[in-house]
Amino acid sequence: MTDIHTNTDRYDAVARIFHWSMALLIAYAAASILIAEELPRGDLRSFLSTTHRTAGAIVLVLFTARVVWRLFHKPPPLPSTMTPLQQKMAHFGHLGLYGLMALVPIVGVALTFRRGGTIDFGLFQIASPLVADRAASKPIKEIHELVAYALFALVGVHVAAALWHQFVVRDNILERMR
Repeated sequence: MTDIHTNTDRYDAVARIFHWSMALLIAYAAASILIAEELPRGDLRSFLSTTHRTAGAIVLVLFTARVVWRLFHKPPPLPSTMTPLQQKMAHFGHLGLYGLMALVPIVGVALTFRRGGTIDFGLFQIASPLVADRAASKPIKEIHELVAYALFALVGVHVAAALWHQFVVRDNILERMR
């Protein structure tokens, strides 16, 4: 059964660019820091840690732009095959994703600054306005990791739901974001 029929049933191009660029940046941020933590100190570890912070900061900038865009551009309707309960679950799932996509990088920036670090954008850097305090940064690191794992879990549920809709329900939901 196909539920997607027209372009009005799809997210607009800007929303799709936000979605996929943020998905790639979040995946990179996750992979880079997980790899970096397994490496000995050195250039590669430093590069991965630096680009992890940069990717997170870019996610925060894109998130802000995405929210502004979303305020003025209504999303397409959900497939008619979804029950009211499924629609509510999708709504709360998206709210959770939005909240965590903001919270993870905000806490990450707080962690970077509490450690006295910088966020490097290549052409410019944002230096910490705080005095470095590794001991005070430990609880922030724990919170950052916890909310990051919550984001990964919710992304997993999001992907599983999209695949279930696409291949089990067959309502062609992936067309909304293609």
